[in-house]
Amino acid sequence: MFVKTLKMTGLRLLSILLLFSFLLLILVSVVQARDSDGDGIADEDDLDDDNDGIPDTEDLDDDNDGIPDVDDDDWLGHDEM
Repeated sequence: MFVKTLKMTGLRLLSILLLFSFLLLILVSVVQARDSDGDGIADEDDLDDDNDGIPDTEDLDDDNDGIPDVDDDDWLGHDEM
């Protein structure tokens, strides 16, 4: 009886660990896959992540607010309060 209970406990623990690992993997994938312009391409792979038609390598106004990034306090998308 004790061995059978121990096996069931081990299986439950293994199942919980596998489920937790799976959920953690999903969470990490979602967090890493930011897509600012909603075009289905993650920002890290998107050549134009704000979808303004200007490649990121040439874009001088990343948040499209009309203020060049060098003069913009919130160019990372975080407004200063």
